[in-house]
Amino acid sequence: MQITLTSRRGSPIQKNRINEVTAHANVISGESTFRKSGEIVHAPFFDIEDEYFVKTDLWLISSVAITLMDFFFGVAGNVDRGGRSVVEFRADFQRTIVGLGSENEKLRAEIIASERYKAAMLKITQRKEAASDEAQRTDAETERTSDARGR
Repeated sequence: MQITLTSRRGSPIQKNRINEVTAHANVISGESTFRKSGEIVHAPFFDIEDEYFVKTDLWLISSVAITLMDFFFGVAGNVDRGGRSVVEFRADFQRTIVGLGSENEKLRAEIIASERYKAAMLKITQRKEAASDEAQRTDAETERTSDARGR
């Protein structure tokens, strides 16, 4: 089951996008705490600070926060129309959210335009194509086996 939240601006936030980010230490994400160059392994006491990952983490956090603020603004507006106002927003809140959304999209565009992102997307595409090719070979093999048994 995939849960999708859609803000009033129409920007979908998918639960899976949040879950794809490694939030806790594990064997897979552990490799980000050291660098290997040749035979030398650099293992600092503190995590390695990677500007690209800092930007992508900030983008993800801000994207989720902006969507939630926009969502709460919409819900509060509906509740207020029913005469049960619980939360009050600044008069310029909607304009502020639109501005933050615009800044968020600029950061997203910067991330997507980077060579690192393009290289990662190429690897993902290649993996998907390889998996698809493997699935097709497996299906063809299964079909040949079924045909051979049916004779």
